[in-house]
Formats: sequence, C-alpha cells, structure tokens
Amino acid sequence: MNNQTYKMMVKVAELVEETEEKELIKMYQNGRENEALAKIFVMNYGMICKISNKYQSIEQEVADSIALESLDICLRDFKFEGAARLTSFFNRVYKNKLINTLRRNQADKRTLDRDSNSIEAITEATEGNFGVTYEDNNIYYENKIEFDFYELDFLTPNEKDILNEFNKCGFKVTKSDIADRLDVHKSSISRAINRLSDKLPQLKEELFNN
Repeated sequence: MNNQTYKMMVKVAELVEETEEKELIKMYQNGRENEALAKIFVMNYGMICKISNKYQSIEQEVADSIALESLDICLRDFKFEGAARLTSFFNRVYKNKLINTLRRNQADKRTLDRDSNSIEAITEATEGNFGVTYEDNNIYYENKIEFDFYELDFLTPNEKDILNEFNKCGFKVTKSDIADRLDVHKSSISRAINRLSDKLPQLKEELFNN
C-alpha cells in the first residue's frame, strides 16, 4: 500500500497498546489526540476503504485525509450516551464529507470545461494574435497595443480596466498581478476574461482593422 497517510498513521498507532474503542475515545479526550486518532483510524481502515470505494473518483489519499478530519470531528464531539458507537457517528459524517467533496469536484470540472471552451474560442477568433493561455487563463498579445480600451463602448468598465492594465504591462503579467493592481479578487479577473470571449470579434476588429 503506497498511501502515505495510512503509513504515517500506522507508525503512530504501533505505539498504542490500547484497542478498546471506549478507552481510546477517553485517551483522545484526555489530551492524547494524535495517538488515539491514529489507532482508531488504523483499526477501522477496512471500513474506511469500504466507504470510500463507493466514491472512486476521489483519490484514496484525499479520501483518507477526509476520513481523518471526519474522525477528529467525531472524537471531539462524541458523548457516551446509551448504546451510541463512534463508528456509527463516523459513518454518517464521513459519507457526507465525501459526497460534498464529490459535488465540489464535479462543479470544478464543469467550470474547467466551460473555461476551456471559452479560451479555445478566444484563440480561434483571434488566430493566435490576441488570446488567453490555457494554463493560467492569462490574456496575452505579442506587442503592446497603442489603443485605449476605454474608447470601446461594448466593454464593461471592469473589462476596460483589466485590458488597460494588461496592456500597460505589455501583457507580461499574471491574473494575480492584475488583481493586486486593481485591488480585486483574482476570480473577478477570471470572470471578466471569460466574458470577453463573447466580444472577441468586435475587439479583434477594433484592434487589427483600424
């Protein structure tokens, strides 16, 4: 097994002789968090893998990190009441966190696909003269443009600010640089760049045909 998280937990767990769940919970709550957490994680690793195998698009290393986080929450909040078992509490928390992670991953993939399509459209529309790099979603152009983007009525004020800042720097800066210069979040720059894809035919006409 190549999982580094599991290997690390095994090394810690080997130092703990206690195997009773109730005593391990008390150990955690009495200040020996790392030892108890590692021991319970290793003891229940078969169950953890059985749950995570249902969400195969999540890498096992990531799933194990989520399992440790879930187990830590359960140990911190667990109350010895009636016949309650830690594993039952953990199952519920772990599954919910895996589902939420899966949903975030799917949403991120949809965003990436949309951004990729937008970037490809920009590059095609401008024949490579003026576009956006796929790797970092940065606007690029070979030369400085002797043009004031504030003169273009079809651009929003935000888009004009962004294009002018890129142009001032000869398009040799990152989104983070522009975000810092304009005091906005980097995601605002990304959204503006994506919106520009719809306006590329007009932008190209102004830049290259005048």
